[in-house]
Amino acid sequence: MNHYLERGNKLWEGSRMFLPEHKKALSERRKNQQKAIKPILDEQKLEELNQCICYAKNNNLPVCVVYFQNGTLHKANGYIDAFYEISKELRITGNSIKSLTLKVADILEVQL
Repeated sequence: MNHYLERGNKLWEGSRMFLPEHKKALSERRKNQQKAIKPILDEQKLEELNQCICYAKNNNLPVCVVYFQNGTLHKANGYIDAFYEISKELRITGNSIKSLTLKVADILEVQL
């Protein structure tokens, strides 16, 4: 007899199976557990980000922006093309990306 079938609880052995809905729910649960929580920045860090953004935009310097989106951290390299005060968004253009518009609230770090 097969080792798999030699279990103590034989009454329920035949009902072991996963439906496609179960597999999908389990994979979504794993993905949601791996999502990170967005860090909250203090006033000093926000002021530092503001200075870096202004300096890079005024001098047309390349930047590396670390931002938070959909539970994960992403990086974007390029030049700060525009800043929209009303919508509080920042547009970055570069070689690797054509154009990327980010909300200022999602930006965690700006490196010159």
